[in-house]
Amino acid sequence: MVKPDDTLLKLEITVTVPQKLVERTLCRVSETGYGRAEAFYRVAQAISETLPLDSKEKKLLDGFLGDKERLKADLRSGRLF
Repeated sequence: MVKPDDTLLKLEITVTVPQKLVERTLCRVSETGYGRAEAFYRVAQAISETLPLDSKEKKLLDGFLGDKERLKADLRSGRLF
């Protein structure tokens, strides 16, 4: 029998670890200026299309690419960090 606390803990671990990776990636994209270049997103899309559907890397890239327009707007306005 699964306790509610166990489920919450597993969910928290699952969400927290990738979120830290996403934050580090966004920080790096912001620092380097790559996030302002369309070529950066094209390369990320090309990489995503070559990865297996169930890979963590593909899911991370697809999530990143799904937020591309907001990310670019945040980088332009300086709201990201």
